[in-house]
Amino acid sequence: NTKWWFILDALFEDLIKSFEIIQRNPKHNIITVEEVKQIDKVRKPSSRNKTWLNKNTQHISNNKEDGIELISGQYFSHALTLKKKVSYDNYENRFVKYMGHQIIIRLTDLKKDLHKNSISNNARVVQKIRTYTGRLHTILNNIPFNKVGNFEKETYFSSTLTQAAGYKDFLQIYSLLENGFEILEDDFFIVNYKKIDDLYGYWCFFKILDIIKDSSNFKIKN
Repeated sequence: NTKWWFILDALFEDLIKSFEIIQRNPKHNIITVEEVKQIDKVRKPSSRNKTWLNKNTQHISNNKEDGIELISGQYFSHALTLKKKVSYDNYENRFVKYMGHQIIIRLTDLKKDLHKNSISNNARVVQKIRTYTGRLHTILNNIPFNKVGNFEKETYFSSTLTQAAGYKDFLQIYSLLENGFEILEDDFFIVNYKKIDDLYGYWCFFKILDIIKDSSNFKIKN
């Protein structure tokens, strides 16, 4: 959890930037949908109109004032029309939304763990977690992420996730979070291992400095 948090904290602004790039130019598809419209506004009638009207007889009348006569003696007020629209509901956007929520879940769990401890500097981290969580919620509640369905875990290769602006960066950061330092093949992160007694010596030194700084009887000049 500590390793995960330090990676996220170091790369959080880059993560937000990748989200913003995706928001400006999200992957989308053009799909054809059916809409119910007044009969005089139908431009491209659906081939399902006959079946639909049989099930929605409230739009059929014997009064010519109620619509347009399509069948002798029957006047139709509404019908199905075809319309093209932009859809963001694709594998890539569902993936990014799902992984964004996974980060929020892990941040929430981390905050709960910190609340159980009484370490004084936990409050600063908890506040940071609240800020990060709020920013992620704001992004995921806006287009395109609020227009996509649930992500289904499936084996699927996407050139968008590996090459497209925003998506590529997001995938790299999320991979770092999930796999830690093991996936890195370069010196992006360098971990220096120390002996426990050396680390304890360092900790004691900094702890003494904290105690002196918090005391009204001493001042640290340098």
